[in-house]
Amino acid sequence: MATSVQTRFEKRIRSKAFTFCTAGTTLARINVWPRFAALSLACFWLALAGCQATAAPTVVLCGAGQDVTEALRAALRPEGPEVILRAVPNGATCSLSRSLMIPRGLNLAGQGHPVLRLSETGNAFRGDQRSRNFSISGIAIDGSDAPKASAIALRGSSDGRLARLRLIRPGDGIVLAEGSHDIAICDLEVVESRQHGVTIRDSRGNAVNGARLDGQRGFGVVLVGTSHDNRLDRLSTRRSGLELVGMTVGTHNNTLENSSANNTGDNCYSITGSNNRLRNLTGDRCAGSGITLYGSRNTLEGGRFTNNAQRHDVRPAWAGGVSFIQGFGGVAQGNTVRDVTVDDDQPRPTQQVGVLTTAAGYQAWRPGVAVRTGHYTHSGLSLYVSRSSGVTGTRPPFGPGRVSDGAVVWELVNSFEGTLQPDGNTVENVQIGRAARAPREDHSASQHNIGTR
Repeated sequence: MATSVQTRFEKRIRSKAFTFCTAGTTLARINVWPRFAALSLACFWLALAGCQATAAPTVVLCGAGQDVTEALRAALRPEGPEVILRAVPNGATCSLSRSLMIPRGLNLAGQGHPVLRLSETGNAFRGDQRSRNFSISGIAIDGSDAPKASAIALRGSSDGRLARLRLIRPGDGIVLAEGSHDIAICDLEVVESRQHGVTIRDSRGNAVNGARLDGQRGFGVVLVGTSHDNRLDRLSTRRSGLELVGMTVGTHNNTLENSSANNTGDNCYSITGSNNRLRNLTGDRCAGSGITLYGSRNTLEGGRFTNNAQRHDVRPAWAGGVSFIQGFGGVAQGNTVRDVTVDDDQPRPTQQVGVLTTAAGYQAWRPGVAVRTGHYTHSGLSLYVSRSSGVTGTRPPFGPGRVSDGAVVWELVNSFEGTLQPDGNTVENVQIGRAARAPREDHSASQHNIGTR
């Protein structure tokens, strides 16, 4: 990538949300809202000079077995004073029987490590487009006995900070959806989520900076829909049902850095979107490949993938340290991997191939074929997914959006660049140690992959 292009990319991806995570100040609201900093500091100096002090925080006590729902509901007022949830004694667990809507300008902070135990609802906090300029920090949320729902669900919310939160067995961890933007998630811990740790759906400019994601059934962090310009940094898992990070086909221009995946139930990382920037990733003892690039024009710089492909006997694609594979709407074209180490130091190596490129993965559309919803097919250089089930009609799908072949409804999801093969992928300065089968294998018919054979 040319320096000027790289610089523009990094400027675009450097969201306000990431700045909110790294500000490090403890002054109320200043840590989240730089535009209020000058005014707040001015009030501070005026206060020293004798002007009227700002409103004192509202304190809600969290005692063992106490239900704090109504007390918190009354305290959470738009642009109200800071609200402190104080554990008495330290580490006390209190109950929350109904979810709370996040008002504009909320600043809620836990004191003494309070734990909110959810009962009748799986939601602790909800946000919509009115939820902006807010901060929630220093609280644990226990969803062990609650319905399977998101502990924190934001839909269209903006300019928020979720910091130092611990989520225990939530149905889902944190969901950012429907255009949520500039939300900073900092120093998060999710333990045994029944779904994912963090979901970012159709949202932009958000940051997850520092997250320990252990024991979830699904992904640690998953980006879906058209999510773009989000930044993920310092993520880790020691046990995950699926990948530490997954990016689906429509996601683009996101960054993922400085993260470590161990013992995942699928690949360590799966990148199916496009133009995403990946740096300094490690993956060890994952069931599938260390990293699989299904998408296009993604770049990985720096990393180490060791002892993966623990379940290579289950899926042939689960065989590589670094893999280029077509699937899930991705066409595996134009990716670049550089400055990466791939090795297997187990007594009996499981990582079959250092760098693996598979053959073309999608079948051409044909009439009279029974398909289910979610089936991929190509018509020329266009890739479609079925949005209904049935027997294919008499004319191949053609054009953008949703189209019919006379019987089955299809949606255009991607396009190949000149060939149906995984093509134009580049591997540079990849150090390959041991592999059970071969250092490199390229099963495609492409002549434009570099460093894959």
